[in-house]
Amino acid sequence: MGGQDVLLILALTYLPALVALIGGIWAVKRIRRPDVRDRPDRPTAIRLIAAVALVGGLGLGILGAFTALVLSGNGPSLASALTFGLAGGAIFGLAGTLGYTLLARPRFGRIALAGTIVGPVLLVGATLLGSSVASLVALAPFEKSAAQHAADVAARSAAVHVTVEAKEVETAKNGAVVAAVYLRVRVSTDVAVSFVADPAWPCFDLFPPNPETAMYLDTCSPPGSPTRLGAGESHWYSLNFQYSDELINETQGTYRAGPPGMWTLRVGFLDQADGEYEVKVPLELR
Repeated sequence: MGGQDVLLILALTYLPALVALIGGIWAVKRIRRPDVRDRPDRPTAIRLIAAVALVGGLGLGILGAFTALVLSGNGPSLASALTFGLAGGAIFGLAGTLGYTLLARPRFGRIALAGTIVGPVLLVGATLLGSSVASLVALAPFEKSAAQHAADVAARSAAVHVTVEAKEVETAKNGAVVAAVYLRVRVSTDVAVSFVADPAWPCFDLFPPNPETAMYLDTCSPPGSPTRLGAGESHWYSLNFQYSDELINETQGTYRAGPPGMWTLRVGFLDQADGEYEVKVPLELR
């Protein structure tokens, strides 16, 4: 993330409060002038501004104390609560003063009182909007990096080929769920690869038809598997996947055995030199 992005994030996050601060200082001076000072609704406006500042400050004080509790784990901090509360109350009060002063014109009449509420509401809305946009700006480099990483893995993995030569499936609950799977998988490569030793790569994952409603199965290479495959070489892996009885008997939630259907076998490993490889193969299990 570059310096310009950091400045943009800071501007989007704190610009509404800065506008309220500067505008509020101007409004405090403006509200003392005779044309505003002599308005009959001015005392009511001041009471509303004080109430808004009190409520806003109290809310931000509680938020500050809760944030300190989450981040530090040492219990609420009175200092942080007071800091958030006083700063927030002042900003809310200035926003209310600015809203009232901008509407305190002869043609608006008592509608200017609405400015004491509209100002803080606009401040909150602008802050939330700015924070949302700032979050998108902050996440953009990470999303770009993740997309580039996925593209690199896909391009690298094109040199690895996976074939399932044999499979046996055990079902349970009258065929409603898969209980165990035996696979004989052939992994071949067009380039030389050296597997990272820990864990025992490659590793194999079996994903059910809908991974959001059932647990996947996983295992790594059996003992004695090669740690390196040369270009044009291949190796057979005999794999056993099995659900526990607890997952087989479960009927609700995502921690349960998957049903028969079209599963996905994912074969992945880390190469000591080139990085990550990943190959996915559809697999009918019944």
